[in-house]
Amino acid sequence: MPPPRATLVEVVVGVAKTVVLAWAVFGCGSGGLGPYPLVGSAAPRASFAWGRDAISVDTRVLTGRVVVVVFFASWCDSCRDTLQRLEGFRTRYPEAVVLVVGLDRLRQDSEELARTLGIGGPMAWDSTRTLTRRWLVSHVPCVLVLDREGIIRFGAWDSEGLDVAVGALLGPG
Repeated sequence: MPPPRATLVEVVVGVAKTVVLAWAVFGCGSGGLGPYPLVGSAAPRASFAWGRDAISVDTRVLTGRVVVVVFFASWCDSCRDTLQRLEGFRTRYPEAVVLVVGLDRLRQDSEELARTLGIGGPMAWDSTRTLTRRWLVSHVPCVLVLDREGIIRFGAWDSEGLDVAVGALLGPG
């Protein structure tokens, strides 16, 4: 006798529980969050492995450049909005380095969202949450701006204020 199949209601309830649990463990959006805790501190040393080729970029080699780091997940609607704004930002500030870090369990999910939104440039993937823990990212999207000395000068749970923060470091875009 085959095992019983789940009813549609059971499947919907199961999916809803999973979404609520994911949001509770790793939230999406900025509602009611306090400020990013590492603003004013040196950025944690990290090595980002980019794409399928695993090209490694150590944050120490970025000293002397203004760097924007964006942590995102494909299931986060606020992340989609933030990523869509990045392309215009890259046009206005081509001298800024933009590091995009996907946090999905499956790399393909992060890559598919980037492809769907037309996000150019390299993308790292942090399914193990190593970078996330080191950088104290509790919610996504998380948008950070590092100055030329590697100090985090801006941290937010969305992209509001990103142009102002980078413009203050680079001049108007």
